[in-house]
Amino acid sequence: MGAAPAFNTPKGADPAGEVALICPSTLASAIASDDPPLVLEATVGCAASGASCFVPGAVLFDLAAVDVYEEDATGSPLPLPGNYNLRPPAALRAALERHGVRARRRCVVYTQCRRHTTAAREAQERGHHHRYRPAASREGVADPIVAARLVWCLAYAGVERVALLDGGMSLWLDGGFPVAGEPSPAAPVADFFDGRGGAFPRRPEYRASVEEVAAAVAASGGGGGGSGGLRIGDVRAPCEFAGEGHDYAYAMPHGRIPGALPARWGPSTFVGSEYYAPRTGVLRPLRELAASWRQAGLLQRGSRRAGGA
Repeated sequence: MGAAPAFNTPKGADPAGEVALICPSTLASAIASDDPPLVLEATVGCAASGASCFVPGAVLFDLAAVDVYEEDATGSPLPLPGNYNLRPPAALRAALERHGVRARRRCVVYTQCRRHTTAAREAQERGHHHRYRPAASREGVADPIVAARLVWCLAYAGVERVALLDGGMSLWLDGGFPVAGEPSPAAPVADFFDGRGGAFPRRPEYRASVEEVAAAVAASGGGGGGSGGLRIGDVRAPCEFAGEGHDYAYAMPHGRIPGALPARWGPSTFVGSEYYAPRTGVLRPLRELAASWRQAGLLQRGSRRAGGA
């Protein structure tokens, strides 16, 4: 049995950038400073429609700008390679530049997205966007994963300092911080790297391809959760992990990657209560998550890689 291949970390890569959580009071101070961050409100389809308030200076960023959404007339995803994944590097970079994103400017991301928690039964509510509710309705449960995906995308691209606003708009409003009545227009930039050059994306190791994972699973004898270097976390509901079903409104295959370990997402496809509070979207403390991952075998005992836990 051969060793699992290393993922594509380039030689001489820059040190990992800063990816962090930020609280509303810290963000408010940063916005008022001489060097304010670029604030991005991550949205999906209709999720931002009807919103009556925004973090001051926030620019709307629909994930459709960076993700491929190929759907049929009912809104169900087409079975195409790369669907519901990031766009190719050139298109991804162009989308970031259109939204004013630069590698050396700090970005803070939040979302107002909320999801339904019950199965959709109407044909017009099928597809990727069917569970998102207009922000003004405040229905359903918070979905900070929309913002987390954009944070990951920015880090993968090479933005050196990225932060997720913990609790999103819910905690911002609860704290009584100032709001804007409408989002700010994007201020496009000509060059993500500001003339410094460099390969894009800068952090390709933040993304694993199907081929890389398949090769690693094969090299480990199909035991991705074994004692070697490879551990695959399955961040889905228990019914999905067990191959018993899901809550999507369209057909999806059942089962899991061989050797994958349960990363304890939450009770259903769209409610990740093991990771965040459904009402506000506030993330669970990292120490608690690390303990859960160790119990599942995703982190080695005694490892201090997750928040010093």
